[in-house]
Amino acid sequence: MKPATVRRFASIEIAWHWVQAVPYLVLVVTGTIILAERALGQEWLSQATLSWLHRGAGLALAALLGGTLAVALLTGHARRLGETLRDALSWRLRDIVWLVKVPLHALAPSIRLPPAGRLNPGQKLHTLAVVMLVALFIVTGVLVMAMPGALGPRLVHAALFVPAAAYLSVHLFLSLVNPPTRRGLGGIFFGHVSSEYAAAHHPLWVGEPDPEAARHALVSRLALVGGVAVLAAGAGLAVWLYGPGKLTGRAAVVWASNGWEVLKPGELTPDHACLLGASGCLGCHRLFEKTPSEGCLECHEKIGQALAERLGFHGTLTGPCRTCHTEHQGTEADLRPLDRHAFDHALARYPLEGEHQKVACNACHLEPGEGPAAARTHYIGLDFESCTDCHEDPHKKPPKQGACSFCHTTRSWQERKAPLVVPKETGPAGVGVRNP
Repeated sequence: MKPATVRRFASIEIAWHWVQAVPYLVLVVTGTIILAERALGQEWLSQATLSWLHRGAGLALAALLGGTLAVALLTGHARRLGETLRDALSWRLRDIVWLVKVPLHALAPSIRLPPAGRLNPGQKLHTLAVVMLVALFIVTGVLVMAMPGALGPRLVHAALFVPAAAYLSVHLFLSLVNPPTRRGLGGIFFGHVSSEYAAAHHPLWVGEPDPEAARHALVSRLALVGGVAVLAAGAGLAVWLYGPGKLTGRAAVVWASNGWEVLKPGELTPDHACLLGASGCLGCHRLFEKTPSEGCLECHEKIGQALAERLGFHGTLTGPCRTCHTEHQGTEADLRPLDRHAFDHALARYPLEGEHQKVACNACHLEPGEGPAAARTHYIGLDFESCTDCHEDPHKKPPKQGACSFCHTTRSWQERKAPLVVPKETGPAGVGVRNP
């Protein structure tokens, strides 16, 4: 004979749970991998892919919850959601006693818990926590996307991961592993639970408290010990695979950075990494505003001058530096996304004409000096006021008529604008002497 059942969740509650649970689980999993990769300095999956999945799941969560709430309001089912929230907000002294006793009850089932209603105090706390966490995750997630480079939203968003992961772990343990509470799992799929389960765990709700049922353990000690053992074994295996010494070294790096290393989306280029001081990320970033360009121009003075005086290519641009120059792309990244083939050199302060159009870019833009920097090209700060800034002067004495362009053109150095006239010098007796 099929055991009697009672309806525990309405259809709108089931829908609300699952449109929240699926993307929320994706968010926690991707968030865990993102933070773990940053903390450990590893990349099992691309951070760009993980970020795309994480943001997509966040947008899906917000859209699905908003759509479900709209449907509930239009169909009149929102009242049931409100009743559940009201139950979660309704607290009595026995609820506080229940929370105080439940850890002791998990260790010693003989310690009796006060009777609970449709939501026991643990479920009330979980409901309220999830409501607040989801709301804060959505708000801070939107701010992260709307304020690129702002550290405040990222810091709060990452900090929320700790309680979110803790609550989810307890929820999954009670729902999927712990036998006494696992019996109520069908309620969130089909809405009904057995009368026996309801009387044992929620006696005030069904109005028929069963003294004998109340003696049942809420948490199986075997399941609890087994769950802790599995977690410990998994953590030990992860440490062994990663390397205890390597883990200690990486922990020292994170500690030395005051935890900023966990928020860093990628490695800095060497030129910028060497500038980090005691302020860390705050040397360039702000807490609650987009990354300002003023910090960039403190070092890149020539570009700041070009922007201020509207000179050259940078003088034609508007907007923040990060629009074109994106950091944290790795130590080998080039922050100058220049398409050499498509770039119009006429936009620069030195248009290419004549034979200059045939010269390879690196012939002029190769970084001078020695070391790693010498292998890179640079585009800002080249001297071009005089031909001899690039060309060696073949004359033993420069012509007195003026600059090279007086005689030569960019079409060919052999082409002269005027006949070659060699100036005379006056000898001791005033007689003109032609230079050799």
